[in-house]
Amino acid sequence: MKWLMSSLLMFLLYSCVAQKNNLEKINVSYFYSNQTKLDSLKNEVTLYFETGFKDSLQIYYCDETILVDLFETDFSTSYTGKSVTISFQEPECRHITIELLNNSSKVNIEIKRGYRVIELSKSSSNWGAVYSNHSPVFE
Repeated sequence: MKWLMSSLLMFLLYSCVAQKNNLEKINVSYFYSNQTKLDSLKNEVTLYFETGFKDSLQIYYCDETILVDLFETDFSTSYTGKSVTISFQEPECRHITIELLNNSSKVNIEIKRGYRVIELSKSSSNWGAVYSNHSPVFE
């Protein structure tokens, strides 16, 4: 009986890990802005969540959860009102993973040295990431 319980527990743990690793990956289109307003030498990046969001997101950096929250775009400003600033000290960890909890998919956003801001937008299964060194203005 003890063997059966431990086997069942191992199966459940493996199933959870396998499900986490089998999330649908989303394509991202990258764009770059040449405007330089912020100090681009600091080791931090701020993600701005703009158009197309109505999802619960879990944000990871170096496999550590940074934030779990509902992100919903206000269509009058094209902005969710939420941003996340991440300090990156570890050179081996060069991406941020965002998991969409409502539809079991994820996206990896590359951290590019020299850019302090990443503006994110999405439509059904496509994402756009604009790298820049100026904070966006929302009205």
